[in-house]
Amino acid sequence: MNAKLTFISAGAGSGKTHRLTSILHAELAAKRVDPAGVIATTFTRKAATELRERVRGFLLEQGEYALANAMGQARIGTVNAVCGELLRRFAYEAGLPAEQTVLEEEQATLLLKQAIDMVQDGADAANLLALRKRLSIEDKDWDEDFRELVSTVRANDIAPADLTTIAAENADDLLSYFPGTTGDDLSAKLTAALDAAIPPIQAGAGTVKTTATYLEAAERLQRGLRHDDASWSEWIKMSKAEPAAALRPHVQAVQFIAARALEHPRLHEDLREYLRRQFDLCAKVLEVYTQIKVERGVIDFTDQERLLLKLLDHPFVAQTLTEELDLLMVDEFQDTSPIQLALFLRLTGFAKQVYWVGDIKQAIYGFRGSDTELMEAILAELEAMGGTKDRLDHSWRSRKSLVDLVNAAFVPAFSATLPAEDVALSPQRTEPIAAPAYGYWRLPGNVPQQVEALGQALRQLVDSGYIVHDKPAKCLRPVRLGDIAILRRSNDNVTKTAMGLRAAGVPAMTAQPGLLATPEAVLAIACLRRLNDPGDTLASAEIISLSECTEPETWVSDRLDYLETGGDPSKWREVGEAPHPLISQLADIRNDMPVMAPAEALEAAVVECQVPGIVLRWNGSADIGRIRLANLDALIAMARQYETICAGARHAASVSGLLLWFNEQASSKGDSLALPAIDAVQVMTHHKAKGLEWPVVILMDTHGEVKDALWSALRAGSRQPITAANPLRDRTLRLWPWPFGQQKKLAFKDEVAAKAVGQKFHKIAVEESKRVLYVSMTRARDLLIFAAPAKTSTGPWIETLEAPWMVPNETATQITLPTGEVIPLLQMPEPAGDAAVSAPEQLWWYREPTDRQERLPRTFNPSKAASPEMAVAEMVTIGERLSIGTGPDWTTVGHAVHAAIALAFVDVSRPIRTEDIQPILAGYHLAAFISAAAIASQVTAITQWVRQRWPTARALPEWPVESILPNGQIINGRVDLILDVGDYWVLLDHKSNPGARSSWPELANTYGGQQLAYQTAIEMATGKPVKEIWLVLPVAGGAIRIEKAA
Repeated sequence: MNAKLTFISAGAGSGKTHRLTSILHAELAAKRVDPAGVIATTFTRKAATELRERVRGFLLEQGEYALANAMGQARIGTVNAVCGELLRRFAYEAGLPAEQTVLEEEQATLLLKQAIDMVQDGADAANLLALRKRLSIEDKDWDEDFRELVSTVRANDIAPADLTTIAAENADDLLSYFPGTTGDDLSAKLTAALDAAIPPIQAGAGTVKTTATYLEAAERLQRGLRHDDASWSEWIKMSKAEPAAALRPHVQAVQFIAARALEHPRLHEDLREYLRRQFDLCAKVLEVYTQIKVERGVIDFTDQERLLLKLLDHPFVAQTLTEELDLLMVDEFQDTSPIQLALFLRLTGFAKQVYWVGDIKQAIYGFRGSDTELMEAILAELEAMGGTKDRLDHSWRSRKSLVDLVNAAFVPAFSATLPAEDVALSPQRTEPIAAPAYGYWRLPGNVPQQVEALGQALRQLVDSGYIVHDKPAKCLRPVRLGDIAILRRSNDNVTKTAMGLRAAGVPAMTAQPGLLATPEAVLAIACLRRLNDPGDTLASAEIISLSECTEPETWVSDRLDYLETGGDPSKWREVGEAPHPLISQLADIRNDMPVMAPAEALEAAVVECQVPGIVLRWNGSADIGRIRLANLDALIAMARQYETICAGARHAASVSGLLLWFNEQASSKGDSLALPAIDAVQVMTHHKAKGLEWPVVILMDTHGEVKDALWSALRAGSRQPITAANPLRDRTLRLWPWPFGQQKKLAFKDEVAAKAVGQKFHKIAVEESKRVLYVSMTRARDLLIFAAPAKTSTGPWIETLEAPWMVPNETATQITLPTGEVIPLLQMPEPAGDAAVSAPEQLWWYREPTDRQERLPRTFNPSKAASPEMAVAEMVTIGERLSIGTGPDWTTVGHAVHAAIALAFVDVSRPIRTEDIQPILAGYHLAAFISAAAIASQVTAITQWVRQRWPTARALPEWPVESILPNGQIINGRVDLILDVGDYWVLLDHKSNPGARSSWPELANTYGGQQLAYQTAIEMATGKPVKEIWLVLPVAGGAIRIEKAA
């Protein structure tokens, strides 16, 4: 390796971004590197932009204008952005088009879901479902776990062909910890024992709840055994369950046999078969997923990484990068996936200077694919690779007492894996803040009461004028709610905390899922559903309930009365004596739906129904009102995201598709709430706080359990020692499904946990728990507070630090660090008692005008244009009248005839044939009603008439027309046939009207407005006049030329 390699160990708040910027700026200014020879990868686009702009700013300050302008040549971005640039640069060598269509994560997820659906045929799906049921693997858990399996296989560059072997290895490894299988027919024995036990239990059950519960479980297991679909969790449950004391002798045999479930040959077969099917399905899905992407000409982020890794072996590419790559910088090195790590190691071999910047103490993204064990192995080889290690040992983020606290807690906590100098930081901040920097608050009551108490305490903290340092303004000021972050362990707890704080009158924001469940989103989507489908009466009920806060009893009674009078169910509250303003307004704009994109339709529903004004009336707080309005904006942004996904996946977007996608996003928790710029507490998970900081941070759930990945968690690893030369060599996967569902208290589980494998995974979990605590505790700049339930103020998670001095007793006013330093405690404010209820704020919205003018819609529908008095200038007979059988819808007939005529005019030199018409009629299910030969004959007559009348004209069938009318409206439509006759146009519109010749003149006024609108649009768009307008009547066998009456 020719590179000068440096690993910079950068603890939390140690100035990592500043160091990266300084390195890049210094190297550029000294002309040691060229901007085009720089590759710098960051974890987020925001970080990449910040790095680029900081360096550009430094260069401009020093007058290096040419270098500053050349910064655009530097490849600074996320890993995938840099991969994309290199793949475009070497597209020929990679065998790729110069411009690749790259799927965003949401688009890739959608295609992957399609691949999964395509691969699971009826028999395989049924067998896998039966296995999941017996092994108590819930559908929701399976969906998430399977997508993780696919992602992990790809991120570790594991060949799909190897998955069968990996499944067998997992099964062998897992079952080696189970007792051997028995020759006894345990199912038959348990069935017999239940058959004997259930009758006396039924006879003696009485009203004892314990016995009734036991009986229900016993009968359920009995049925499952008879139908061969009993779950293994039910076996374990019956091994421990008991009826009332007097009946227990009857169930001893049941308990004894059920406890032998681990010996059952069927359990062993189920585990082995589940793993085989799961991994085989993964291999098939990967194959189909690849095929789908090839067919659509797209790649995803992992494809970019794999393609580039392979491309780097190309001699020309390797030589070019060796010559050009001056500087490689990798930020957040500890969070890279295995395949990204392999990429960086290969690029390191080409670069002249290399900087890896990271902090192993902050490696907490194992669930996203990063591998701490792999990373530690590579860093252990740093010296052998000729690399050196540098440390950023100053803390610029936190107050001295917080830095000292973190040092005292984590230097010993990480001592088994890191030297003290890689952990401890030297505090650098000197602002004179006198208030305590640490607190340990005990929250009373149950969970909702704890959140309420926390909300009151935060209000009092703000009211007390606690001083914090304003980092952007570089001054001291009183704390605000927006300075505070609350970190929780799970998404559910985040949502509950935010809701509880808002209920207590404390504005709170969270980027967690839940947007589609907010009342404002429910109302907006209900309006869209009603707009899309007037028969969606549930949407109508939601609109009435939410817009008027009407009680269900009222609108249910009203609807029943309406239906009793024979009213049309789909017209309820749309027409009649008391139409609902929103429902009737949606009816007015429904005709514009065909020309609206899904996001446009949602926006129209929100605007026309004045949803923002309605949701503001629900609140007494301006901040909460702003959150609701921001959520509406986020909902519309989601709709636009859906359109982008559809465009990338190469399929049409529709309102119905948008509504289905909304449901999928809600189920997969992809509907993040908005984060408006208001003074509100931020609530998020400990993991999502990484990379962020706040003046005040409150840590919750630190009393919780430490969960290891021994069971039902996917982990990647290496069969052989990890080397920097080939970090992906012999990668494998480990997955042990827990077959007993919620039955966790089992001696077998404890026995495995006590073995070497269990101890290994527990140690891994403990180390990761420490790292998460390190990340969370280093987010605070001025004040760090642990908030725990009063009854369980400590617990396994915080106890992983083995620092009991961090948890003071209830009366303590200070803590003493192991160094002897004393840190004062910020006491939790006492409850304020019955606080006076403040009057609701006056919220303002646009006043509803009393003399509201009717506004023209943005788009103009030609078919709705009013017609002036029209006249028939000419009538001609074309061919013969078509004979149509009874039964078909005339609209469908019109579509089929239009398609046939359009096909004929695509190439007028080629005569239309009967066999050309047959597929069209079949597609519209009209073959039994219309003769294909007759249509072919009539279409031929029309084409001959056109060619004879306008022999030099160029025919443009089904021609789209869009123009801005003089009144500012946009006309958008499609003309059946336009003839370009040189210096003018002829407009022909096909109508399937079957009327007799005597009724043809009536059509002039019926369709005159539409044709004149098209005439105006064509003339405005082209500057060339339309001299003739014809209505062609293929079914009636003729055509009429129409014009304005004199």
